[in-house]
Amino acid sequence: MATTCNAGPKPQTDLEQTLYEMGVIGYCGLSTDTVIQGFNRELRQLIDRNDIDNQGLKNAQNRALTMVEWEWDNRGLGGFRGWCRTEGESAVKRFRSIPN
Repeated sequence: MATTCNAGPKPQTDLEQTLYEMGVIGYCGLSTDTVIQGFNRELRQLIDRNDIDNQGLKNAQNRALTMVEWEWDNRGLGGFRGWCRTEGESAVKRFRSIPN
């Protein structure tokens, strides 16, 4: 029997999306130095461009982590593999492509 995934909350801002994607990478064990460096560059750019303060960053981190945990739990045993193969690997490619 196929397992269906209920749609949960989705990132509402570029900052939340970036933090969510890094969370997926972490849960999937796909992190590398290159990925982390690209994530950090993207994060700095978003913070600077949108004038995000510490509280705004903390709120976005909390929301993104909640979304990642919800999605991880929702996938069930083994179901996370497809999540890692799709969203996780896509996020890895994106962060690797962030220019210096």
